[in-house]
Amino acid sequence: MVNEEGEMEGYYYDLMKLFEDELSFDYEFIVLPLSEGMNQLVSGDLDLMLGISMNNQFKDQFIFNHNWTNKEIFGLFSLEEVSLNQLKERKDLKLGLVRGDSNANKVLEILKANQIEVTVYYEKDYHTLVKKLEEKEIDLYVDNLIKASDYYLVYEFNGQDVYIAGNENSELIIEEIDRVIEEFMKQGEYPITLLLEEYFGNSIEGDDYWNEIIVGFALFTPLLVISPSLKRKFMRNQIKKDLMARRYFLEYQPIYHPKTNQIIGFESLLRLRGKNQQMISPMKMMSNIEKYGMSSYVSFWIIDQVIKDYHMLKTCRCVREQPFYISVNCLFDDIENQQFVKGVIKKLNQSNLGMNKICLELVERLKLDDLETIMNHIQLLKHAGFIISMDEFGKEYANLDLLHQLDVDIIKIDKLFIEGIGIDSLKEEVVLLIYKLALIKNQSVILDGVEHSVQHQIISQIKNEKLYVQGNYYNKPLSIEQIFDL
Repeated sequence: MVNEEGEMEGYYYDLMKLFEDELSFDYEFIVLPLSEGMNQLVSGDLDLMLGISMNNQFKDQFIFNHNWTNKEIFGLFSLEEVSLNQLKERKDLKLGLVRGDSNANKVLEILKANQIEVTVYYEKDYHTLVKKLEEKEIDLYVDNLIKASDYYLVYEFNGQDVYIAGNENSELIIEEIDRVIEEFMKQGEYPITLLLEEYFGNSIEGDDYWNEIIVGFALFTPLLVISPSLKRKFMRNQIKKDLMARRYFLEYQPIYHPKTNQIIGFESLLRLRGKNQQMISPMKMMSNIEKYGMSSYVSFWIIDQVIKDYHMLKTCRCVREQPFYISVNCLFDDIENQQFVKGVIKKLNQSNLGMNKICLELVERLKLDDLETIMNHIQLLKHAGFIISMDEFGKEYANLDLLHQLDVDIIKIDKLFIEGIGIDSLKEEVVLLIYKLALIKNQSVILDGVEHSVQHQIISQIKNEKLYVQGNYYNKPLSIEQIFDL
């Protein structure tokens, strides 16, 4: 509810505080009529709504948490003391209901079973219904039992379980709220039970909250949780937590010389385990990292891990006493960031790995306005000892002039072109052209995504002074333990 000072208070206010302490997200409350709130939840202007029934109408529209957060007792109220039997004798009865409230609509079944005829008037909120009752524009209205104690109770009935509802953008937040509720349930004193007892006292009976408790929720009008930055802050915190919990991990895909079969490097590939140890799609994972501005943060973490793993990998039989590097994917946006560049240079200096051991693979998402800054930062990184590679070349911009402007060491041709080798002569010619141009600048070329023996055979026939290959034909991404078995 909103108190006289205009501040939020009540059961759901304190419930959100419980979640906030566990999940560390920011939010704000908005008070809106139920129907308007539903529309905004569908459009994505709202992230969550509290105290919503999981009925057939809403099941298809919203995502609900699994564990209900309350149950409600409703009442049919009047300005005068009257029973259901006496209502049968009344004519032209006017009943007020809140539009979209399935709990309130339950009373229509009760009235029909008792052969009581009413004309229903729908309003946007309970406040309007109370006003209409007091002005005698309606004879009856349905409200939460605890809230409406000033009026005569005609009939009492149990409402549906209520939940926290969200949309597809807030699915992860809802999953985390469920996780916290399940953790609460394992505690000796269940915090939500204590909170309910504080607000509703004797309405709680029995020790098993989930099976026996029936309570009301005392809100003047639906409370909605919204923040334009809620998802961003929550997702950033979630990514940090997943990194700390080692749910993120690295696999390494070897990079080979196609004629000697010698490993000259490894590409580090980020992976994420979700709930029940299932693997999250790399595309979805990276989309979230980029969308919520965590690329630089995650890249720092990867570089730390790669430095540790390098010392292990150099003892592997497959690369022992041979020079090799490990590549780390970065966005051009990261390379444009001066703080990021300074930070990774500092990490490399502290690692004592030396020159040409870590390669930064720059994903080709470049705006021309960024070019001068990126060129300068690439020179700083090369001078510090990094190898610089342009990843996915040709995928988005295919601007051959970049080969001249950016002083990179390696061009990795996107697998879109590699898939055409042996099938599409035009794509083969594009690959050869890029390779020849790269040789002019003394740049190496990696053909990424080699999957079939016919591709390998054609590539092996190319005069390959600085031509290397990567793909599942040679090796899928491997754990360090698997690399030791090569």
